[in-house]
Amino acid sequence: MRPLLYVAAAALALTAAVIALALRPGAGTTAPPGAVALAKRPPDTPAPEAYRSCFLLWASEIPVIAQRDGLARMTLAARERVVHGTALLHYREEEETTRLAILDLRADSLVSRAALAEASLRETEARLQAEAAALSRRLKRAEQNEDLLAARHREGRVDRLTLDQAADQHAELRETVARTDLALSLLHAEHAQRLAELRVEQALLDAEREALETARDQLVLRAEAEGVITDIAPQLAAGGLAGIRRGDHLASIAAPGRFLARIPVHARDLPLFAERRVTATLMADGTVLSGQVTDISALRHSLPDGSTHEVGIRFDPVAKEIEPQPASCVFTENPVSAP
Repeated sequence: MRPLLYVAAAALALTAAVIALALRPGAGTTAPPGAVALAKRPPDTPAPEAYRSCFLLWASEIPVIAQRDGLARMTLAARERVVHGTALLHYREEEETTRLAILDLRADSLVSRAALAEASLRETEARLQAEAAALSRRLKRAEQNEDLLAARHREGRVDRLTLDQAADQHAELRETVARTDLALSLLHAEHAQRLAELRVEQALLDAEREALETARDQLVLRAEAEGVITDIAPQLAAGGLAGIRRGDHLASIAAPGRFLARIPVHARDLPLFAERRVTATLMADGTVLSGQVTDISALRHSLPDGSTHEVGIRFDPVAKEIEPQPASCVFTENPVSAP
């Protein structure tokens, strides 16, 4: 009986030890490999600030086609088609109208050239026909004279030399008539070729005009369907838009005083940037701009420095004329989203 009591006591002691081990904090749990434990920040502890260098970009840059001289004269005819602040189409209506007017002038010139060619043909044809008629009469008289001299030569009244001279004159007139007929044929062939060239040029003009009108109509329809048309030139003159040059051309326009920035960050640093206010100090003159983190997007491929995401910042509008430039940015906790 005593051995059974010893066995029962040992079993109870083992069970108690197992229960005590199971009740210890963290017992029986295993952290997955690579997991990062994030300790919650106490409510009264401020979030740490983050510092980054950034480059201010225009908040909205709209491409446009304009020559430098056109901008200087403020006769810019470009149009911006904008939907929700995004430029969709830019179309120079005055330039297209001018091109159409030039096509009309070229078409009128073709008509005038065709009329002049027709008049020249008629004049030259009339002159050659008159010469041919005169030569025909002279040829007929030469034939009659040769026949008369041949009869008189048979009668012995005219020598052989006179008869040969008459025959030579007759042959010379026949050659002149042949050359006149050839000149008439060449004249008609040249006129036909000139008219064919004019018709080809007219066909090319018609095709160019049709393509230009089609393109203009499509642009007008797309503009009416997709956006609001506003004139750029008055806004440039009034300072409502800022011109961005690429060489000698005005490459694009933007709303002055509105900027954004994109900053690459590592995934582990995302909590330092989410829903943060941003204070940017410009490198040029120390001007301070304030803004807000608007979005965080994942990069398609990680950068060489290990950055995997991109933080988007939109700054509050400023009245001062500021060009895109580098700045130092401080990310602080947004009071609205603070715990």
